[in-house]
Amino acid sequence: MGACSVQRRTLTSWHLQVPSRTLMSSTYNAAADCILAAQNDWTDVQCIPDVCRAVDLLREEVKRDNPGIENLSGVTIRGMSAGVTVRRKVGISEDVESIVDLQTREEIHITGITGNEDGIIVITGWTSAYQAYIAVITKAGVLQQQDIFPDIQGYRPKCSFLSRFLVAVIITNTDQVGIYNIGDQSQRFINLRDVIMNCPTNQQVTSITTDPVNDHIIIGCFSRDVYVFHSKLEHVKTIKLPDDIKRAGGIAMYRGNLHVCDSIGSGRAFAVALKQTAIEVEYEFTKPTLGGSDWYPLRVCTDQNGYIYMLWCSSGRLLIVQYTKDGGQIELEREVDRSHNGIAITAVQTKQGEKLLLPTLETKKLLTYGLT
Repeated sequence: MGACSVQRRTLTSWHLQVPSRTLMSSTYNAAADCILAAQNDWTDVQCIPDVCRAVDLLREEVKRDNPGIENLSGVTIRGMSAGVTVRRKVGISEDVESIVDLQTREEIHITGITGNEDGIIVITGWTSAYQAYIAVITKAGVLQQQDIFPDIQGYRPKCSFLSRFLVAVIITNTDQVGIYNIGDQSQRFINLRDVIMNCPTNQQVTSITTDPVNDHIIIGCFSRDVYVFHSKLEHVKTIKLPDDIKRAGGIAMYRGNLHVCDSIGSGRAFAVALKQTAIEVEYEFTKPTLGGSDWYPLRVCTDQNGYIYMLWCSSGRLLIVQYTKDGGQIELEREVDRSHNGIAITAVQTKQGEKLLLPTLETKKLLTYGLT
């Protein structure tokens, strides 16, 4: 029996385990042909269960926002335009494409940035009055809306989009976690110790990422503990990171792996597989050696193609490193000009394609790199 026939039988067996609402029999053959045309690359096939869960969440969200809709056939889904193409090879522009001034309050220190599939960009930081601050901006630096968190302690927020309107927020060096709705500007915060049994009294949060497919907020701390919450800020579970990791200074979730920057512990970075049976290190990210400096990892994010981008720092120098999708090997390095010190990074889809955004900490500028 030929290889294609064996693969078709494998696909048929796998197809029976996939919900019929996702791969109907009328489209199965076309789906099988597309997968086989990928030359035995099964990466996309493994994503189908995640797609199924995402469709369920989308259906529920649309029902809430549009109770009169009977089905999704007439709904236009933003962020899924024909211009978005998954590529097998992505590069970073040699130079910064643009540097714009952010039209926000004076003396803002920016500690977090996140973007969604609609191209909406949210930044967090603190004001000159040491108030935690959040704003919606454009890639050109134009302010759309801004707000403060008046009822919380601390002032160093970080953020991550959970859905089209909901942004998950933490206040670092405290135990506060919250949700901010950019649609109606509502906000809600909780304290870890109020909702988690046996939470250490001195536990402080350090990093945040989200898993929109599972409606999860994932929070790193000044320890090996990682807490998982639902969007309603209900505690789901606690994960204990492997012994190699001391603290989760920066984290990003992608396809079952939690990418961890142990910036305030070992000075190393890891991909941790969050399996049901075990939590274990999948691989360690190669440390950059540019200039012979001792680099340590600050933040991490991924693009829509699965490439990983990590911000490394050393004695006032800043380096953006692109890694392979599945092995932590360095693909590209781009050193950031010393005058643009920053501690946050994200990838966001724009009308001109996907971009890598780096806000400066103190000078209120936004650096944009092209992902070519």
